[in-house]
Parts: sequence; C-alpha cells; structure tokens
Amino acid sequence: LMAGPAGTGKSLAILQKIHLVLSKYPNSKGFMARKTRASMTNSCLMMFQREVLRPPDRVDFLKQDQVFNYPNGSILAIIGLDDPERIKSTAWDIGYIQEATECTLNDMEICTSRLRNGAVPYQQILMDCNPDKPTHWLKLRCDQGLTTMLVSVHEDNPRYYEQREGKWTEMGQKYLLKLQRLSGVRRSRLY
Repeated sequence: LMAGPAGTGKSLAILQKIHLVLSKYPNSKGFMARKTRASMTNSCLMMFQREVLRPPDRVDFLKQDQVFNYPNGSILAIIGLDDPERIKSTAWDIGYIQEATECTLNDMEICTSRLRNGAVPYQQILMDCNPDKPTHWLKLRCDQGLTTMLVSVHEDNPRYYEQREGKWTEMGQKYLLKLQRLSGVRRSRLY
C-alpha cells in the first residue's frame, strides 16, 4: 500500500511497475481496478495511456474487452470492483487497486485470492490511497503487519520536486499552494 498526500506520484509509480512486470514476463496477467469502472476513465486509465505507454511498447487497448494486449502475450484488464464477484474464477499475477480506501476488505481479499496465474515468479496486489482515519481497515492491516505501507511525500514526485537541485519545480510550488489553501481534514489528508 502506497499511502500519502495528493500528488506524490503513487499512482504513476505503481502503473510503471505493472507495465514493467507485464513487459518482462510473457503471458502474464495483470488487472487495474477501482471501486467503480467509471471512476477509472479520467484517473489511472488515462495516466497509464498518456504517461506510461510509449509507441515502441506496441501495447494495444481493446475497448470492447477493456484489456491492454502486450506483444509478448501479457494482458492488463480494467476492472470495476462495484461487483467484485465478477473477478471470481479468474487468475492473475499482479493487480493494482487505485484509491483503495474506497474499497472494502472483501473487495481486496477477492482480488488477492485470485493471484494464481504463475507466469511471474511472485504474485502481488499493489494499492494506493490518500491518508484516511486511523481506524480504516487498511491502516489496521498495516498496523497488524498484514499489509506493508510505503509512505510517499511530495518530494517523491519529480514533476514537483527536483531531487538533484533540492528545490521545488514551478509546477510543484503552484500545486502545493493549492493544497495549502484547503481546509480542515481535507488539508490534513491531501497536503
């Protein structure tokens, strides 16, 4: 679970890993999920297509099937967890649940129990979220050692922070100013 404020680069990092795994291991199967399929169109799906895939990758998206086909036989399926029963009787190597705080423990466990394809030497569910209440089921799983939480900060996002120079980019300064102007719990979670 990658947890951190808005704009720290969590989703992009996970999408890049998914792409590398599917590219490296022929016939591997991955999925990208969120609580509803509709909420993915302008978030992780768009980010994957615009910021991860490159023309030389030769990855094709079959809109009718909601699947990315890789030239090595690997696939990346787009799944909404509004009906997690649809994922039953499937087998995967790697999966990504975006905005995992929207999902239930049942959603995550159904996805995890389908990690059994075997084309990759390990199977893994990757998730991301912005911080939520300390009693959220995901945080409790991390506290119990059942899920590993990696915490991200704004300085992790190269679009907003230049590591070599140790300073914020112009885009980063503008974005942080927007987050600083938020109020209450929203400010605490996202900034």
